[in-house]
Amino acid sequence: MTLSQAPPPPPAPFQFGESGDNVVALQHVLIALGYLRCGPWHLAKKQFGKRTYDAVCRFQLEHGLQCTGIYDEGTRVALVSKLQRLKESFSPSAAEHSNVKQEVEITDTDGDVIRFGLSEDGRRVVEYVNGKVELESVTCLKVDESSGVVIDPLGRFTVKEEDRAVKLALLRELMSSVGVEITPISVAPARSATVEIDLDLNASPERMNEQQRAASDAIRKACSSLGAVSQEAAQNLFSHLFESVASAISESKIEPKVDRLEESFPEVVKPTTEVTTCAACQSDFAYEQQLVDILEMGFEDVELISELLVKHCGNICHVVTELSDRSV
Repeated sequence: MTLSQAPPPPPAPFQFGESGDNVVALQHVLIALGYLRCGPWHLAKKQFGKRTYDAVCRFQLEHGLQCTGIYDEGTRVALVSKLQRLKESFSPSAAEHSNVKQEVEITDTDGDVIRFGLSEDGRRVVEYVNGKVELESVTCLKVDESSGVVIDPLGRFTVKEEDRAVKLALLRELMSSVGVEITPISVAPARSATVEIDLDLNASPERMNEQQRAASDAIRKACSSLGAVSQEAAQNLFSHLFESVASAISESKIEPKVDRLEESFPEVVKPTTEVTTCAACQSDFAYEQQLVDILEMGFEDVELISELLVKHCGNICHVVTELSDRSV
């Protein structure tokens, strides 16, 4: 559907949920102007559906009308004016006699290839994304020169910084050749804050709680610096992170062997009598060697060490961390 093939905008009003020939005529106009994609599903049962509603809303917003999605008299008048202005600006031979580049290809920051090219009759610009038609007639574009953001009726993309000046200049010339002016806009840059989190995967539960509190404080300060960001939402995300980490540690934890170390390796010397005569180091205590190792580190409270070994299932790192925390 081209501008020359588009019917005049039908009488108003009608709205979402209605059907009939007038709905089809409106859809053809919106397709010709690039607000609605071509396809039989748009015209199925001549229905004013959600896609038509969204297209009407986009047109209303871009032409200073209240976004109601209703095809009313004000929208009809704006469509008539738009069609007339575009048709008057087109000249079949204009593209043939101009020095304007017939095609502009842009690779955006996401790696997509967006190509703008003149139609065969030279009256409109067609937009392709990765080789497929995105818009059969580009009738409006908004551009932020500083950030390279380009907004068309169906979405946005960002021109790479190294190509920005040249590509935007060529695009402006191409659109001007079919009577479409690019609207300058200013897109506020995304704000960000960096939060450093020191996470010890071998920490005791108490130490893990301390780390989480420290992270929450850092996140709260970062959110405050951004102003509009929800502190609660950010903290919830990081709470889920800590829960996931804790869950992963729990699932991957290797249960300690019940067999004594000296039974697996007979050459290991039996612990000293000071340790083995202790009530906590009787034959039913599973962590004798771990107890010896911790005592050799300089910790002296045998009863407390034994309790912590049971509590932490023989994990020496957790026991030593808790002993260190208690000694502070």
